[in-house]
Amino acid sequence: MGVLKYSKGQIELNETLLVLFFIVIILIMGVIFYFRVFQENVEEKAEELSEQEASVLLASITNMAEISCSNEDCIDTSKLIPFSNLIRTKFDYYKATLGNKKITVYSMYPSTNKGKCDSKAYNSLEYPKNCNYWIIHDSQINKDGIKISTPVSLYYPEIDEYRIGSLEIEIYG
Repeated sequence: MGVLKYSKGQIELNETLLVLFFIVIILIMGVIFYFRVFQENVEEKAEELSEQEASVLLASITNMAEISCSNEDCIDTSKLIPFSNLIRTKFDYYKATLGNKKITVYSMYPSTNKGKCDSKAYNSLEYPKNCNYWIIHDSQINKDGIKISTPVSLYYPEIDEYRIGSLEIEIYG
C-alpha cells in the first residue's frame, strides 16, 4: 500500500475551494440577515402609514356630511344608525373609502353603560339612556388591531342636548 501524495497545486486548489465555500456561506448569512431587517422595516413603515391613515380618517369622519351636524363641529347621533345601514347597503364603496377598520362612536359623559345603539334602542322611550355606543363600520379581518381615538361632541337632536363622546378606529392588518 502506498502513501497518497498530493502535489502542491492540489493542496492549494483544496484550500481555495474551502475558502470560497466559507465566503459563500458568510454571504448567504448576510443576505438572509439583510432581508429580515428589510422585512421588519417594511412592516414597521406599513404600520406607521396605517396609523397615519387612521388619524386622517379620524379627522375627516366628523366632517362627513352623512353624520356631521349641520352648522357645528359635532356628530349628529340621529344620523349614525342610518349611516351604518347605508354602509351595509353600499359596502364596496365605503370599504374602499374606510378600509379594513372598525369605527365606533362612544358616548362618554354622562355615561350610561347600557350597550349598543341600534334601531330598537333608538325607537325605545328610554333613548338615549338605554345605549352608549354605535358601530358605524366593521370590516373586521382578524382580532388584533391598533386602536386610536379622539374626543368628539355628540348632538342628540331628540332632546336638543350635547354630550361628550369618543370616536375610535381600530385598524386591522
